[in-house]
Amino acid sequence: MTGLGDEGRLLSEQGYLALENFLPDDQFAMLLAEADKAVASANADAPAQVGEGRQFGAKKAHPWGFDRHDGGTLNRFLEINPTLHPCASEFSRHERLSALSEAISGGRQKSKYVWFYLTLHGDQERASDPQKAFHRDTFFSSLKFWYFLKPVSEQEGPFEYVPGSHKLTAERLDWEHEKATAAIARPRGKRSSSFRISEAELSGMNLP
Repeated sequence: MTGLGDEGRLLSEQGYLALENFLPDDQFAMLLAEADKAVASANADAPAQVGEGRQFGAKKAHPWGFDRHDGGTLNRFLEINPTLHPCASEFSRHERLSALSEAISGGRQKSKYVWFYLTLHGDQERASDPQKAFHRDTFFSSLKFWYFLKPVSEQEGPFEYVPGSHKLTAERLDWEHEKATAAIARPRGKRSSSFRISEAELSGMNLP
């Protein structure tokens, strides 16, 4: 974390970092306007709708990106086009984010993996979203970031993270081994790409 100061220290200690007022007001306003326009254009082409299934759905491609349902939740990914979204394109290469990415994963943030992202929640009782259970992805790189353009209330389902869960303690390694062994025992096609964890298991690892 050399050269990253308090940001690097907090990220190393907690496993997450919350950066408020990341952009100057004028840049934020331009980015928000681009996002709102992109979302409105996508909705005009394909109105956003919640799902009815109870598991992970397949991607549905659109000219502007793709939709995917996790249970009833709609995940809408909209590509950032440098011509249409110059501010968002510049943001995707932000030096501050790239420096944090390089410190954590050894590689700089790749702009092609940055999207406008819209979430529309469905009925959790009727169409349960498995992504709402605490989990550890096994297929992503070691760093993700979200830049929230509008306030997210508790009722709207904010992002949640278990502080300290990134540390490979003896308890964490035992849990990883148990989950991996169970996954290997399942037939191909029946294996989850994420390890899900219960509240009791979190307590067993002395995590909040």
